[in-house]
Amino acid sequence: MTNRPTWLTEDCPTWCAREHHEQDLPDDRYHRSEPSTCPAIVVAESGVHLTALMHGLDLVVWIGRYEEEHVHRMVIEPAEQRDPHMVLSIESAALLLDQIAVQLSITGRVARYAPNGG
Repeated sequence: MTNRPTWLTEDCPTWCAREHHEQDLPDDRYHRSEPSTCPAIVVAESGVHLTALMHGLDLVVWIGRYEEEHVHRMVIEPAEQRDPHMVLSIESAALLLDQIAVQLSITGRVARYAPNGG
């Protein structure tokens, strides 16, 4: 970034892909990674016949952290709208990854994931 905003009191994390501007409002003063996109089949509401309620949707996954905070968040949300979305701490996201891998492994669809690199 060539002109660093005066409110930016720290270096951006190495993963930050967001442009920061002097006129950014306090709620917009955060670091954000480049999002990853994943096509998904989702159900937006509950019902007896879930397959009738399923539809395609692109999800984006990104990491964020507000300026001067040390809590990193993982956000999972639709690409074309904000809601519904899920915000997890990085630690919770890692635990969720482990549990998703366990559930997928029992279907035989993927190889057993080794949590925590083990």
